[in-house]
Amino acid sequence: MVKMAMETVDVEVISPTEEAPNEDTSGFQAKYFIKEVLGRGASSVVKRCVEKTTGKEFAVKIVDLTTERTTEADAKEIYNGTKNEIAILRMLAGHPNIVELHEVFESAAFIFLVFELCRKGELFDFLNRVVCLSEKKTRVIMRQLRDVVAFMHRYCTCVLV
Repeated sequence: MVKMAMETVDVEVISPTEEAPNEDTSGFQAKYFIKEVLGRGASSVVKRCVEKTTGKEFAVKIVDLTTERTTEADAKEIYNGTKNEIAILRMLAGHPNIVELHEVFESAAFIFLVFELCRKGELFDFLNRVVCLSEKKTRVIMRQLRDVVAFMHRYCTCVLV
Protein backbone atom coordinates (compact mmCIF):
# COMPACT_ATOMS: atom_id res chain seq x y z
CA MET A 1 0.00 0.00 0.00
CA VAL A 2 1.66 3.13 -1.21
CA LYS A 3 0.38 6.67 -0.98
CA MET A 4 1.69 9.31 -3.31
CA ALA A 5 1.80 13.11 -3.09
CA MET A 6 -1.67 13.25 -4.64
CA GLU A 7 -2.73 11.08 -1.69
CA THR A 8 -3.27 7.80 -3.46
CA VAL A 9 -3.34 4.42 -1.87
CA ASP A 10 -3.67 0.92 -3.16
CA VAL A 11 -6.52 -0.26 -1.02
CA GLU A 12 -6.22 -3.99 -1.41
CA VAL A 13 -9.96 -4.56 -1.33
CA ILE A 14 -11.30 -8.08 -1.08
CA SER A 15 -14.89 -8.41 0.19
CA PRO A 16 -18.33 -9.86 0.41
CA THR A 17 -19.45 -7.89 3.44
CA GLU A 18 -22.15 -5.46 2.22
CA GLU A 19 -23.58 -4.35 5.53
CA ALA A 20 -21.66 -3.61 8.70
CA PRO A 21 -20.95 -6.84 10.53
CA ASN A 22 -23.58 -7.56 13.19
CA GLU A 23 -21.43 -9.83 15.34
CA ASP A 24 -18.69 -7.27 16.08
CA THR A 25 -17.21 -8.31 19.40
CA SER A 26 -13.95 -6.47 18.68
CA GLY A 27 -15.08 -3.06 19.91
CA PHE A 28 -14.72 -1.42 16.50
CA GLN A 29 -18.36 -0.34 16.22
CA ALA A 30 -18.27 1.10 19.73
CA LYS A 31 -15.52 3.48 18.60
CA TYR A 32 -16.43 4.20 14.94
CA PHE A 33 -19.43 4.97 12.74
CA ILE A 34 -19.27 3.00 9.47
CA LYS A 35 -20.04 4.98 6.31
CA GLU A 36 -20.05 4.30 2.55
CA VAL A 37 -18.11 1.65 0.63
CA LEU A 38 -14.83 2.84 -0.91
CA GLY A 39 -13.88 -0.48 -2.50
CA ARG A 40 -14.36 -4.22 -2.34
CA GLY A 41 -12.79 -7.51 -3.27
CA ALA A 42 -13.06 -11.25 -2.60
CA SER A 43 -12.88 -11.35 1.23
CA SER A 44 -13.00 -7.76 2.48
CA VAL A 45 -14.61 -4.42 1.96
CA VAL A 46 -13.11 -0.96 2.51
CA LYS A 47 -15.42 1.68 3.95
CA ARG A 48 -15.07 5.20 5.20
CA CYS A 49 -15.52 5.42 8.96
CA VAL A 50 -15.68 8.23 11.50
CA GLU A 51 -14.24 8.10 15.00
CA LYS A 52 -17.12 8.81 17.39
CA THR A 53 -15.17 10.88 19.93
CA THR A 54 -13.17 13.08 17.53
CA GLY A 55 -15.14 13.10 14.26
CA LYS A 56 -11.92 12.22 12.44
CA GLU A 57 -12.37 10.23 9.22
CA PHE A 58 -10.52 7.02 8.40
CA ALA A 59 -10.77 4.11 5.99
CA VAL A 60 -11.52 0.69 7.46
CA LYS A 61 -10.70 -2.55 5.71
CA ILE A 62 -13.13 -5.16 7.03
CA VAL A 63 -11.71 -8.63 6.41
CA ASP A 64 -14.28 -11.43 6.50
CA LEU A 65 -12.89 -14.49 8.31
CA THR A 66 -16.06 -16.56 8.12
CA THR A 67 -16.30 -19.69 6.02
CA GLU A 68 -19.71 -18.81 4.56
CA ARG A 69 -18.22 -17.94 1.18
CA THR A 70 -14.89 -19.74 1.41
CA THR A 71 -13.28 -22.95 2.61
CA GLU A 72 -11.66 -23.38 6.03
CA ALA A 73 -8.22 -23.47 4.36
CA ASP A 74 -8.92 -20.26 2.42
CA ALA A 75 -10.19 -18.54 5.57
CA LYS A 76 -6.97 -19.49 7.37
CA GLU A 77 -4.91 -18.18 4.45
CA ILE A 78 -6.86 -14.89 4.53
CA TYR A 79 -6.30 -14.63 8.29
CA ASN A 80 -2.56 -15.31 8.01
CA GLY A 81 -2.20 -12.93 5.07
CA THR A 82 -3.98 -10.18 6.97
CA LYS A 83 -1.78 -10.72 10.04
CA ASN A 84 1.27 -10.52 7.76
CA GLU A 85 -0.04 -7.29 6.21
CA ILE A 86 -0.50 -5.79 9.70
CA ALA A 87 3.03 -6.76 10.77
CA ILE A 88 4.57 -5.27 7.61
CA LEU A 89 2.59 -2.03 7.88
CA ARG A 90 3.64 -1.63 11.52
CA MET A 91 7.27 -2.27 10.61
CA LEU A 92 7.13 0.34 7.84
CA ALA A 93 5.15 2.95 9.81
CA GLY A 94 6.27 6.52 9.58
CA HIS A 95 7.19 6.81 5.91
CA PRO A 96 5.33 9.72 4.29
CA ASN A 97 4.36 7.63 1.25
CA ILE A 98 3.15 4.50 3.03
CA VAL A 99 -0.42 4.53 4.25
CA GLU A 100 -0.69 4.69 8.04
CA LEU A 101 -2.34 1.82 9.86
CA HIS A 102 -4.08 3.60 12.73
CA GLU A 103 -5.36 0.60 14.73
CA VAL A 104 -6.64 -2.97 14.43
CA PHE A 105 -9.68 -4.69 15.94
CA GLU A 106 -10.32 -8.42 15.76
CA SER A 107 -13.30 -10.65 16.43
CA ALA A 108 -13.94 -14.29 15.55
CA ALA A 109 -15.60 -13.27 12.27
CA PHE A 110 -13.79 -10.08 11.18
CA ILE A 111 -10.55 -8.14 11.34
CA PHE A 112 -10.94 -4.34 11.12
CA LEU A 113 -7.86 -2.48 9.87
CA VAL A 114 -8.30 1.27 10.41
CA PHE A 115 -6.17 3.30 7.99
CA GLU A 116 -5.66 6.97 7.36
CA LEU A 117 -8.16 8.10 4.73
CA CYS A 118 -6.52 8.92 1.39
CA ARG A 119 -9.25 10.92 -0.30
CA LYS A 120 -7.99 10.93 -3.86
CA GLY A 121 -8.03 7.18 -4.37
CA GLU A 122 -5.64 4.73 -5.96
CA LEU A 123 -2.68 5.59 -8.17
CA PHE A 124 -3.99 3.18 -10.83
CA ASP A 125 -7.33 5.03 -11.00
CA PHE A 126 -5.55 8.40 -11.10
CA LEU A 127 -3.39 7.27 -14.03
CA ASN A 128 -6.47 6.00 -15.89
CA ARG A 129 -8.26 9.31 -15.35
CA VAL A 130 -5.47 11.58 -16.54
CA VAL A 131 -4.24 9.20 -19.30
CA CYS A 132 -1.23 11.44 -20.01
CA LEU A 133 1.14 12.86 -17.38
CA SER A 134 3.64 15.66 -17.71
CA GLU A 135 7.30 14.75 -17.35
CA LYS A 136 7.41 16.75 -14.11
CA LYS A 137 4.47 14.85 -12.54
CA THR A 138 5.87 11.51 -13.75
CA ARG A 139 9.22 12.36 -12.14
CA VAL A 140 7.49 13.12 -8.80
CA ILE A 141 5.55 9.84 -8.82
CA MET A 142 8.58 7.77 -9.85
CA ARG A 143 10.73 9.38 -7.15
CA GLN A 144 8.11 8.56 -4.51
CA LEU A 145 7.89 4.95 -5.68
CA ARG A 146 11.69 4.63 -5.68
CA ASP A 147 11.90 6.09 -2.17
CA VAL A 148 9.23 3.69 -0.85
CA VAL A 149 10.93 0.65 -2.40
CA ALA A 150 14.32 1.76 -1.00
CA PHE A 151 12.73 2.26 2.44
CA MET A 152 11.20 -1.22 2.32
CA HIS A 153 14.51 -2.78 1.31
CA ARG A 154 16.30 -1.04 4.19
CA TYR A 155 13.98 -2.97 6.49
CA CYS A 156 14.48 -6.18 4.49
CA THR A 157 10.78 -6.29 3.73
CA CYS A 158 10.50 -8.13 0.48
CA VAL A 159 7.01 -9.41 -0.11
CA LEU A 160 6.11 -11.48 -3.15
CA VAL A 161 2.46 -11.35 -4.04
